[in-house]
Amino acid sequence: MENTKGVGSSDALEESRKSSLRSRKLEKNAEKNEDIEKKQKEKNRLKVKAWRMRQKTENSTKYSEIKKKDKERKKEVRMKVKLMANSDPELKASLRKKKAEEMKRYRQRV
Repeated sequence: MENTKGVGSSDALEESRKSSLRSRKLEKNAEKNEDIEKKQKEKNRLKVKAWRMRQKTENSTKYSEIKKKDKERKKEVRMKVKLMANSDPELKASLRKKKAEEMKRYRQRV
């Protein structure tokens, strides 16, 4: 009878060892999967960050070119108006008035 108890208990011990080994393997696999997921998320985050930076630089250069053209166009228009104002005293007075108003607004902001 003692032998059967010993055999039964050793089978139970062996089964518990096997189950603990299985659970350890599952834990290791779960940890590996989590590590892989973290690495993939980080990689994707970095890719998105790089893409955003590229878009930002592309857009900034595009808009700076547009601004530059716009400034040049406005400057040309101002020069034309000034030239026209030299011959027209009413236009010259309106330009002075407009400039005075702009200066008032500027002083209020500052």
